[in-house]
Amino acid sequence: TINALNFIEVAPGEKKILAAFGDPLAPSWGIFDVVDKVWRPLPDFQNATWGASDEKLIAVVGSGNNLSLVEADLTKTPPAYKTFIKDFRLKSVELSYLPENRLIIAEAAASNYESSIWQLDLKTLTMNLVLAPQKGQFVEWSADRNFGFGWNVRDGFTIITDDFKATLPTVFETLPSKCGSAEGRIYCFVPQSVPETTKLPEDYFMKKFFSIDDLFLIDAETDNTTKLLDGSGLGIDGKSPRALGKKLYFINRYDNYLYELSLD
Repeated sequence: TINALNFIEVAPGEKKILAAFGDPLAPSWGIFDVVDKVWRPLPDFQNATWGASDEKLIAVVGSGNNLSLVEADLTKTPPAYKTFIKDFRLKSVELSYLPENRLIIAEAAASNYESSIWQLDLKTLTMNLVLAPQKGQFVEWSADRNFGFGWNVRDGFTIITDDFKATLPTVFETLPSKCGSAEGRIYCFVPQSVPETTKLPEDYFMKKFFSIDDLFLIDAETDNTTKLLDGSGLGIDGKSPRALGKKLYFINRYDNYLYELSLD
């Protein structure tokens, strides 16, 4: 039993799960091995994300103001560190690894704060601003890391490629956690309506806002958009869709159960 689960991320090989739990301001971190069914606690971690493999983590480690950005080698006990930045001062950020040694660093999103998103090249240690500050801005990445699903107060919902150079046209408005992609197909749950008094994104994060969703499919090659499911009367507020074969799996925010939908 895990109390106050804050965060999970599945490893690239899908055999391990990185998790943070406890006090959100000072969480404990650990890795759950799906095969062996065992936990491995992680020492002095402040923040983390999976790296290029199941044996690598990109993490912020240390205590107090003495924080470093490192690559942790999990084949060693305790993990061996390769330091990228000795004095890492960015707090309240989300880390995401993209292929070819890129780390995305995103500030926490709020409707009254202009958050920025940077990209750090882990080979050259060059950091670039990839999305200029916008209120409520955040991005979540598809499991295959081919697409980023972004949102901010000014522009609403956008779909971006992993190089941040292009966007896909959309005919609907939704939130990043409601989308996923597989084999060039993008699946999005889309609220039928959003009350004008809703303060996004925090009302969504804090579960003050729930929706009734339709399900849409975008073909990334042709840009064609198809409504797969009309959610009227179904009571689905979907998030984290994941296509496997001819099945789409997702979590319904109303009950937090995992559902399976046939795509035939």
